Amino acid sequence: MKNFILNLCRTLLGILGFSFVSACDGEGASPIPMYGVPAPEYGSPYAEYFVKGKVTDEAGNPIKGIAVTVPDEYADTVFTSADGSYELNGGFSYAEKTIDVRFTDVDDEENGGWFATQEKTVALEKQEDGKGWYLGLFGALGVDVKMHPVETVAEYGVPYATFEIKGKVVDSDGNPLEGIEVYGEDIYEHMRQKAVTAEDGSFHLVQPDWFPAVEADICFEDVDGEENGGDFGKKTETVKLTQTEDGEGHWNDGVYSSEDLTITM
Repeated sequence: MKNFILNLCRTLLGILGFSFVSACDGEGASPIPMYGVPAPEYGSPYAEYFVKGKVTDEAGNPIKGIAVTVPDEYADTVFTSADGSYELNGGFSYAEKTIDVRFTDVDDEENGGWFATQEKTVALEKQEDGKGWYLGLFGALGVDVKMHPVETVAEYGVPYATFEIKGKVVDSDGNPLEGIEVYGEDIYEHMRQKAVTAEDGSFHLVQPDWFPAVEADICFEDVDGEENGGDFGKKTETVKLTQTEDGEGHWNDGVYSSEDLTITM
């Protein structure tokens, strides 16, 4: 009966891929499982890659400061050097045959102009074998790109300029009025700049970061009571403006100035 049970166990364990030696088969032996497959590994296949090349303009001149990256894969953004060369390094899951590399001008016109963004599909070849889950190193050399200039660059924002208004405030007899507050009526209060007339009635108002315009409504307000010889209240004048300085681009529209004004209160 005992031999029948042992034979049955051996048969069942053999089917499952195990074998053992019983105490009946050897002195002092104990069951030892024997596995017929290697220990499993846990991880995800991955590989590394590099791309090297040079970026030039249409005339073949090197372009410095072009950002080079791979949008759909892990890679640090690198920038072309003074001779236009770059080396991009990254990694990905599994081993890709090709990757899309993007070249973007990000420094305004410092590198000689605005250049249109380009993408290039790059074929990768195996450079070094891997081991285990590491599938090796892939790369591409001589990936050169010729970038094309663009005439205009889309900008997003609101046009703004600086107003500069000078003049003098007097009473009805032509006497200068000191302490009159001068400011733009339509300027948001948190952005409003103010000037105060001096002893000779003169003022110089500078209001930056406001919409370009050929005229502005300027307020003249007596805020010191009767210290300047009376209460002159508040007066608003529409002042004509002309552009006296060009802007710097990027929505800066320069300086708009008035002629020297004489305001009677």
